[in-house]
Amino acid sequence: MIFAVLLFTLCFGTTTGFTAFVSQMIQQSVPLAPSMIRRMPFAPSISALSAINRPYDWTSENWNWGYGDGDAHDAARELRSRLSTPDARVKFINDDETPLDEMILALMLSIQRRGPQDASEYWEHYNNVSNGIYGDCIPPANLLRAALDSSNDDTRAVLRDAANGVKMIDLGL
Repeated sequence: MIFAVLLFTLCFGTTTGFTAFVSQMIQQSVPLAPSMIRRMPFAPSISALSAINRPYDWTSENWNWGYGDGDAHDAARELRSRLSTPDARVKFINDDETPLDEMILALMLSIQRRGPQDASEYWEHYNNVSNGIYGDCIPPANLLRAALDSSNDDTRAVLRDAANGVKMIDLGL
């Protein structure tokens, strides 16, 4: 710990030096990997500094679903923060401008939160998405849509129905 404090002081001088460093990185548009930002003391939120690769690719080695490190973790934290109230979730689900990859992530988080007992109807789909069986789930995510409802070609409508089925609005992510 003492070594870390000494190293930080040598590199930045003070927290003011750190703030200047981050500001300079932003002004120069130098991309910071989320893993770099998490390791910086007094780091601002990741969403303020870097965008997670979009659309979300469930087969990417950076996605790392189910772990406390990776694009999935960062995207889930940001989405849970934005959708922390039922009103925010209603707007999110019903807004035709909501990105489909975010809708898929929200649905998977809701299913995960419910668990296999409470979301048994959707648990197989959750496993198939998280294991890459439905491919990368990059919109229009035809394999996921067809698995959820093969009679409906509207991915957004199918995801809305599934979100309502897992009670996303009432129970959260």
